Amino acid sequence: MYEKKKATGKTLRSLLRIAMCVVLTVSLMPLALAVVPVSGQYDSWIGDATPDEYDFKVVGMVDEPAFFTMTGFIELVEDYAQTLDYTWKNSSGTVDVDTLTGVFLEDFLDDVMTLDDAANAMIITASDDFSRTFNLDDEERGAFWADDEGNQMMLAWNGNASRTNREIVDYELPKVVVGQIDPDDFNSSFWVSQIVEIRITAFNDIGRYPWALEAIEALAEYEVTTGVGDNRFDPAGSLTRGMFITFLGRALEAEGAYGDEEFTDVDYDEYYGEYVAWAVEEGLVQGYGDGTFGPNDDLKVEHMLIIAGRAGLTDTPQSIEADANRPATRAEAAVIIFELMKLFEE
Repeated sequence: MYEKKKATGKTLRSLLRIAMCVVLTVSLMPLALAVVPVSGQYDSWIGDATPDEYDFKVVGMVDEPAFFTMTGFIELVEDYAQTLDYTWKNSSGTVDVDTLTGVFLEDFLDDVMTLDDAANAMIITASDDFSRTFNLDDEERGAFWADDEGNQMMLAWNGNASRTNREIVDYELPKVVVGQIDPDDFNSSFWVSQIVEIRITAFNDIGRYPWALEAIEALAEYEVTTGVGDNRFDPAGSLTRGMFITFLGRALEAEGAYGDEEFTDVDYDEYYGEYVAWAVEEGLVQGYGDGTFGPNDDLKVEHMLIIAGRAGLTDTPQSIEADANRPATRAEAAVIIFELMKLFEE
């Protein structure tokens, strides 16, 4: 992943001011700062396949991503293999048992992979782009939870061909199997077949925001944010101006307050206070012009982009509607902050 920028204090102020001067004096030319090319790029990985050719992969908040053929995956985890019976019940009331061979996800993730400390969830995606998110915990239907028969969530490569065909077959791609909570539970819909990706992530509500996944994960990994609680990030939610400045200050490793207490409506003892003072000192914010900053106001898209521009970001990411007259979403804010993190990366 990415190493956090180690420029703080005087060094960070100098970088910001240089970038701002370039923007002001050469506004029609591209800023001469390289953005780190990251999409699809990996320095190293595990598994028997490559990032270009694989059957399924494990990516996201892991020490090294993994790319597997089915054969290579089975050989890697064969010491953890188990054959177990999973009971299920469909909506018509039919109860049946599937016999499956695979590896518990807990064994695979704990012993084969190395997860980031901030990882709390996983997004499992099938070949038809269907996806389902599970928590990485032992709560009900979590990856490490044991059902009423003692079975955990399994990543299976062999088992019943279908609900109607009881023949045991080898699967072309893995299947995630989730046990029942109780005998009356209709649980078959929680299974995911034909898996092509397992993404380890920080939050369980960001699966429908693929354009912001990497940015949100980076903010969690570098402790810029811990989300809104219950392993949620609330990507569609808005955020306040004070919160955005706090995220930005944490991302760029600001060293607290540098300037005076300039705004009359800012409580400088609040979590955002020192970062607002820092942003004033760096010339990133000017407030509303009447001596107020509005720390608890929703951050508008236009204001977010103005602040980012003052910090040196010259191009608006395609995922953000630049002229939107509305509050910015938390996902959009994460993308902007992540772009600035890359901009100032050493």
